[in-house]
Amino acid sequence: MSEVLAQAFIEEKSYSAQTVTQIESRYAPIANLIRVAGDSDYNTLYGVAREVQYFAADEVNRFWYTIHDNDIEELPQTIITRYPMDGTGVDRVQDAVSAPSSEFGHQGIGLESLPGNATKLWCTDRSNQLAAIRFDFVPGGGAANKEQYVLFKGLDGFNSGVSCFDGLSLGGKYLIAHAKKVGVNTVVCRMWELAKMVSAGPGDHSNSYVHEIDVSVLYTPSLYPVQGLASDNTSVFGVSGGNGFSVAPRRMSKHSISDGALMEFNSNVMVGSVEALSDGSGISYEPEGLQFVHVNGVPRLCLGVRSGSSLIPSVFRIHAIGVTNDLDVNINTTGVISRFRRLGTQIGSIFVNSAAFCFRATGPTVNLRLGTNDLDQWEIEAVKGGLRPMSSLTQLIGQSARSLLEVWSKFFMLAPGVGMTWNAGPPEGVVAMSPGSICVDTINGQIYVKKTGVTASGWKLVAQAA
Repeated sequence: MSEVLAQAFIEEKSYSAQTVTQIESRYAPIANLIRVAGDSDYNTLYGVAREVQYFAADEVNRFWYTIHDNDIEELPQTIITRYPMDGTGVDRVQDAVSAPSSEFGHQGIGLESLPGNATKLWCTDRSNQLAAIRFDFVPGGGAANKEQYVLFKGLDGFNSGVSCFDGLSLGGKYLIAHAKKVGVNTVVCRMWELAKMVSAGPGDHSNSYVHEIDVSVLYTPSLYPVQGLASDNTSVFGVSGGNGFSVAPRRMSKHSISDGALMEFNSNVMVGSVEALSDGSGISYEPEGLQFVHVNGVPRLCLGVRSGSSLIPSVFRIHAIGVTNDLDVNINTTGVISRFRRLGTQIGSIFVNSAAFCFRATGPTVNLRLGTNDLDQWEIEAVKGGLRPMSSLTQLIGQSARSLLEVWSKFFMLAPGVGMTWNAGPPEGVVAMSPGSICVDTINGQIYVKKTGVTASGWKLVAQAA
């Protein structure tokens, strides 16, 4: 079993129902995509429900995209929402949203990267669900500069009532789509070379695919709808399953692109189940979308999961499967290492120019630590507002043979509120400290001790220059 699937599921068994093996489940939520409360278009379209159906990643411009469908046959409308990829923690709040549209299909979204950081989005065509549309995302608008690409045909025996488009493979090499045969439980995955398809232009591409794979192993009517296909350009991964904890477990498969052979089959997908149980009433848990995304600099299979309940806005998380603790570092052209990320979450940055070198940690609980030659023996850490020893009374500032030439300070703390300081003039009415504190008047050469109170009053002159 490959590392990706072995780390993704608690229970694994072959499609021929042989030995069941209990294995470790290892995954991590890398994004929790949140819509803005009070969005008028969203509330009009969905009320409190949040039917996210798929996701895509723009790794160049650093955005997530999701497609949301209202699942209303009489008035089908869909919106596309954009979120920033980077930030502290896993929560991401929407950056932009399209207008509700009948152009976008029920399920499936992909992002095509173009020169100059330009992009195109792809999704199923609502007017012909055996076709995909390629278009420009317009905040507050519909599909601009839309092009239609026919992927399957009803005349070839495919069901026109099922959204066909799934997404793009790692690096955008292939376009991936699936369709179900009418009258039988056969589901076919097709893959097209994206660059050649776009070069040929819009039109009928139902016979120009380069790979066709039977993924029927995923599908059973009502229990196991296909919820996503993704590819690393060597294999095709698929996920299927319905909503809730009482329905049959989710499935996942892995097929070889070269010959379509089933390489792995997992019948009990548990990714995101623990998190879903904590959302809302804990009754909703549904896989929605599959894509390869770089996490910590490594391409990882990522699964979207919608959870929550129908009573409150539901939650959509993106889970990375088989994650590691490696850092993902992004360097820009101005000499700034603009961010360090772990599991997709920014934890710090480094700024470098001719005058400064600065490490900046992200978040109130992340500190810069300065250590000895043993990397695990940290001695001093930089925190918001200053420096502190890692353990009380265990670190020195300087040594007998390595003393500091000068120490400049406005205040030396001896105990809470008690210390030594200076003032240009008498401290009475000016310097607030606790009893026992000392203040040096640098103008008149006098020393004062705080005798009473914790305000600026109560200082007593104890010494002055002769």
